[in-house]
Amino acid sequence: MTGPNFSVTHTYGIQTRSAYLPASYVQRRTLQPGESFTPDLAAMASFVPGSGSTQISFSPIPMDAAALFESLEQYPYGCTEQTVSRALPLLYADQMAALAGRKSSSDIKNQIQGAISTLLNRQSADGAIGLWRVGDQESTPWLGAYATDFLARAKALGYVVPDAALDKAYDALEAFAVRENTYSSEYAFDVYESKFNTDTKKLLLDRSIAYAAYVLARGGRMDKSRLRYLHDERLSRIPSPLAKAQIGAALYMIGDNARAKSAFDQAEKALGYVNSGDYYATSRRDLAGVLALAAEAKMQDRVTRLAARVSQDLPEPDRLTTQEKAFLLLAANALSGGQASVTVAVTGAADAVTAGRVFKLNDTQARTPPSFTNRGTGQVWVTSIARGSPSAAPKPAFDGLTMDKQLWTPEGKALNGSSFHQGDRIVVEISVQASEQRTTPLIIADLLPAGFEIEAVLRPEDAGKTGPYAFLGEVTAPKIAEARDDRFVAAVDLYDRKPATVAYMVRAVTPGAFAMPGAVAQDMYRPETFGRTAAQQITVAKR
Repeated sequence: MTGPNFSVTHTYGIQTRSAYLPASYVQRRTLQPGESFTPDLAAMASFVPGSGSTQISFSPIPMDAAALFESLEQYPYGCTEQTVSRALPLLYADQMAALAGRKSSSDIKNQIQGAISTLLNRQSADGAIGLWRVGDQESTPWLGAYATDFLARAKALGYVVPDAALDKAYDALEAFAVRENTYSSEYAFDVYESKFNTDTKKLLLDRSIAYAAYVLARGGRMDKSRLRYLHDERLSRIPSPLAKAQIGAALYMIGDNARAKSAFDQAEKALGYVNSGDYYATSRRDLAGVLALAAEAKMQDRVTRLAARVSQDLPEPDRLTTQEKAFLLLAANALSGGQASVTVAVTGAADAVTAGRVFKLNDTQARTPPSFTNRGTGQVWVTSIARGSPSAAPKPAFDGLTMDKQLWTPEGKALNGSSFHQGDRIVVEISVQASEQRTTPLIIADLLPAGFEIEAVLRPEDAGKTGPYAFLGEVTAPKIAEARDDRFVAAVDLYDRKPATVAYMVRAVTPGAFAMPGAVAQDMYRPETFGRTAAQQITVAKR
């Protein structure tokens, strides 16, 4: 802007993103001493220019901690389990995440402190920590132990965790771990039981008591006689290998090495146990957790024995659960002994010999990718992951889920076209059904066309038999629903094969031609259970 005797310039940044959720492609291999590797970056051509990057990681242990951390960091949702799973490995970030200057220590500390604040903002007066918000009574007692474990470890490393808040969190664990009182806190001890669900209230209580006993023992607050009772009378009836190892590690902390060894022996024999109703648990997570706990209990022979198993048949990090990634990172920390060393020569974009383990290439560098040569004395594991925003609409995909996205007028007329007018109000209905007979905790995300804005999230009473949008039928009450600027996000539980429906109202506000992405649903703890509806192009005409 210019005028008499003045001239002013302002610049405003406008955030943009692809119409479609990011995609990733992975390559894995090993490099023997003297062997070279040039990454195949053909996948970068499928991304929107400027959105793609490739991370190439080298590890002296048979799992790539940097790639696991990168995948955890980019997970977009934030219930208490996911918040802790992202932040817990950061406590050991000097080895796991900040390698090769990948992230400054101040960034890591801020992220950890932010996670602490999130958890404490969800803590009730009785010490229980909610799943999404304070007092929601959705957190299991196992999750309460997981969150308290993180808070206690963070405080021990110098992060700001008020004594009163941590004491209350311990009190909530003592109520069920020591006194087996399931009524004095807001943790959810009930389990959805059916003939298709192998979980029970007893199994939940047993594994929660074991984890809480371990956390309390680390904090010096676990009754020693109670711990010995858990080993002598309860351990053989607890099927979870992670729970057995947690009791073993707790016994090690009080100096009872004989019982600790016995507990770890039983934990190792139980590896492979599967409970389809416990959606935090997988056999891979339990194996990694037992390894990390064995390292904590100074059982090096057991650590060496388990190390050969923990990295077998690992899928790409984005296909692992948040629990698997978090516990694999703890296992990686144990295997590395808190440090790591590789020597790689880089020939190409930046010729160097470096002890760094993580290299990132942008679009420009990917056109002439460098070559990497192992200059060390032992083999190294290589992981190359290309990530970016797809330049074309992904095809519909259904793996363990079926889902449908339907548009309606507010009066209940189905909209099957792609042409709208400025000011039109549209009801978006998303229905999801699981193919498995189990509890499926879902995240549903529906990215908006750039010309739409959300006006309201519809509630069960808005539909049903008497609501103004009765044509939708039964609408599910989500655990949480968010009307964000650029997307609708909801968390719902599917029970067995019963369908769930969520709905929201949008208004067409901006004329133009836009991409309407497909809606995406994913099991929060088993990412291979996934669904995506078809995308399409739409137009919004001026009023």
